[in-house]
Amino acid sequence: MHPISESRIRIFHCLALTVIGLALTVPVISSGFIKGHDVVWHMTWGRLFAEQFGSGDLYPRWLMDANAGLGSPVFYFYPPLPSYVASLLKLLLPSTWSFWYPLGLSASLGLVISGLTAYLWLRKIATANAALFAAVVYMVLPYHLRIDLYQRFAFAEFWAFAWLPLILYFTHEIASGNRKAIVGAAVSYALLVMTHLLTTLLFSPVLLCYVLWVANKGKRVSSLSLTSLAIILGAGLSAIFLFPAMTTQELVPLSTMYYITHEFFKDGFLFYGLSAESEGLKEFWRHLAQALALTVAVSCCAWFASRTRQNTRTSSEVAFWALTVALTVFMTHPLSEPVWRIIPKHGFVQFPWRILTITILATSGLLAIALSSLKKPYTYRQIIPMMLVAALIASQLVSSLKIIKLGPAEELEASRIVQIGFITPEYRPRWVPDGLYNEKSLIELGQQDKVTLLNGEGTAQVLEWNNGKIRIATHSDHGAVLKIGQFYYPGWTATLGEQQDPLSVQPNQANGLLTVKIPAGDHQISLQRVALKEEIIGRIISLFSLLILVVLRFRRD
Repeated sequence: MHPISESRIRIFHCLALTVIGLALTVPVISSGFIKGHDVVWHMTWGRLFAEQFGSGDLYPRWLMDANAGLGSPVFYFYPPLPSYVASLLKLLLPSTWSFWYPLGLSASLGLVISGLTAYLWLRKIATANAALFAAVVYMVLPYHLRIDLYQRFAFAEFWAFAWLPLILYFTHEIASGNRKAIVGAAVSYALLVMTHLLTTLLFSPVLLCYVLWVANKGKRVSSLSLTSLAIILGAGLSAIFLFPAMTTQELVPLSTMYYITHEFFKDGFLFYGLSAESEGLKEFWRHLAQALALTVAVSCCAWFASRTRQNTRTSSEVAFWALTVALTVFMTHPLSEPVWRIIPKHGFVQFPWRILTITILATSGLLAIALSSLKKPYTYRQIIPMMLVAALIASQLVSSLKIIKLGPAEELEASRIVQIGFITPEYRPRWVPDGLYNEKSLIELGQQDKVTLLNGEGTAQVLEWNNGKIRIATHSDHGAVLKIGQFYYPGWTATLGEQQDPLSVQPNQANGLLTVKIPAGDHQISLQRVALKEEIIGRIISLFSLLILVVLRFRRD
C-alpha cells in the first residue's frame, strides 16, 4: 500500500475538526435562546448592527434603532468583527428567521476556526496526529466551550480564541527566519484587536515573551523587532476601529463597565466567588474552579508525559508553556493581588480569571508536544497521563453540552428587551441624564413623536428616517426649535434646503435629544451623521498600514 500523502492527512484532519466543531455547537444553533449571561446583549447589538449593515451602512457605529429608537454609539467602542460575521450569515438565511440563528452559526464558525488555527500552529511543534488531538482539546476545554459559550455567551471573547493560535503560527515563522510572515502576524493581530480588546491586552506580553524564548540566540533581537513591528502594523490596520475607540471615550461613561477600583477587581479572583450569596453565582464560580482544575490537571499530565525523548527545540517549548500555565493560574488566585496592583489600569481586565484564555492556549501546546513524544515502546510515564487526559476531557465534554434553556417567561422577557434595543449604561451618551437612562424612561421617551417643535407655532413631518439620515419638512411663522427623537452625539449635522446651509445641532438639556433651531417659513431640514475626525484619522492609519503590508508582502528579499 502507498503511504497517505501529507496533504491528504492535513485535509482529513481539517475536515475532522470542522465536523467536531459543528457537532459541539449544534445545541447553540438549534436551541434558540440559551441561558447565557450576555446573550440578550449580543442578540440586541448584533440584530441592530445586522439590520443597518443589510440596508447599506458598511460600518454601523451609531445604531439608530437602539434604546427604543433613540440611538446608541455602542460600536464606536465595541469591536465589530464577530457582529460582521453574524451579519453576513444573516444575509444568507431566510429573512423571516430569528437573529438567533446567524448568531449561533457565527459562534459555531468561531469554534471551528479556533480548532483549525490551533491545528495550524501546533503542526509547527508536534506531529500531525498530536496536533489534531491537541486542537480538539483546545476546542473542548471547559473555559472555552462550557463557560465562554454555553454559560456566559461571551461572544467576542469566544471568537478571540480563533486568532490566538494563528498569531502564534506566524510568530513561530518569524522566529524561524521567515521575514514575510510579518504580514500574516500583523493581519491576524488586527483580527484579534477587532474581536476582543481585553484578550489582546492579556495576550500581547505572552506573544513577545514567546518569540524571545523560541528564537535562536543569534536571531532573538531581530525576531523580537519583527514581531513588535507586526504588532504595531496590526494595531495600525485595526485603527479604523481602535483609534476612535481609544480617543473618544470621554463621550460615554465607559468606565462604568470596568472594575476600575482594586477593591472591585479583587472580588473577581477565582475562589472569592464561591462564597457568593446567589446560588446562581455560586454555581458559576464552581464551574470556573472546575474549569481551572481540569486545565491544570491536563497541563500536569502533558508536562509529565512530555519529559521523555525531548530534543532541545521541544524542551524549550515545553518549558515556556509550562511556565505560562503556572503564571496564568497564579494570576487568577488571590495571592497574585500584589502583582496586579503594580500593573497600570489593571481594572480594565474586569475579571482576573479572563487570563484562563492564555492557560488553555498553553495547555494545548504542552499536550501536543507530549503526544508527539509517544513512541514505541510506550512507558507508564506516557500512557497513564494520556489516559487521564482522555478521561478528564470526556467527563467535561458531557457536562459542557447540558444546555440550560430559558424558560417561557424568561424567553419572553429576553425577546422584549431585544426588541426594545436597550443598550447597557456604559454606552450612554454623556449628554443623556443618568437618571433618564433606564428601560422605563427610554421607552416613554421613544414613544413620543419623532419630531416636535419646542417653542413657536408650526408643523414638522418626517420624510426620511434611516441609516444615519433624517429629512424633515417644517413650517413655522416665526421660527422655532425642533426636537428630534435621536440622542445627541458628535457627528450629527443639519442643513437647510437645497442650498445646504448649515444649522446648529445642540443637545436638549432635559433629555439629551437632538435640537435644531429653524428659521421661519417652509423648509426641508436634513440631518445626517458624518465621520468624526477620529474616524477619519483611523481610516488613514489603517490605509497606510495596509499599504506597508502590501509592500512587505511583495517586495523581494
